[in-house]
Amino acid sequence: MNNIVIGLIGALIVVLLNIFATIAALRAKDFLKSQIRNQIILAWLLPIIGAVIVISFHRSKDDEDPRDDGGNSSGMSDDQLRSYWVSGQR
Repeated sequence: MNNIVIGLIGALIVVLLNIFATIAALRAKDFLKSQIRNQIILAWLLPIIGAVIVISFHRSKDDEDPRDDGGNSSGMSDDQLRSYWVSGQR
């Protein structure tokens, strides 16, 4: 009886981890549908390892600075930079 309960608890933990990984993949806005689908498949085909990979990948994406736009460190918006360069006020 104890082995059955331990097995059920273990299975429940794995299923919850996979559900968490699936939700993390579905919440991603900057991926193609095929990439999201592949991440979900990875999480469910490799239950513990796949889920941990998907979750850690999305956590690392969340940790990136959302203000980092690829090098615009001037503090000016894109429109301000564009008008600055177009008007010739350099």
